[in-house]
Amino acid sequence: MKKDLICIGCPIGCQMQVEIENGECREVRGHSCPRGESYARQECLHPARMVTTSILIPERILPLSVRTDRPFPKERIHECLEEIRKIKPQLPVKAGDVLLANILDTGIHIIATRNYI
Repeated sequence: MKKDLICIGCPIGCQMQVEIENGECREVRGHSCPRGESYARQECLHPARMVTTSILIPERILPLSVRTDRPFPKERIHECLEEIRKIKPQLPVKAGDVLLANILDTGIHIIATRNYI
């Protein structure tokens, strides 16, 4: 199977072609740096995304913005959002505070992206 990707590893945005066979990346073409090859292999075999969302705070107008501290497995993002929905933060919150540690046993944390008092 062949897959076309545009690299997001650096500003160049190389157009790459990846050949996948038996669940392995056999060949990556079109990258101009090692980050491109690494990105292509990760994206084809274990895609992950940063998850960003907001949490409603009772009796407050503005929601609290949150995100994962590193990319989360793409196939489990819905589960992640369900867990985030359950968070009831204790105010005040500072940017970078961990609101939920080790979400879904992934070792990834949900953090606040801004101060909220």
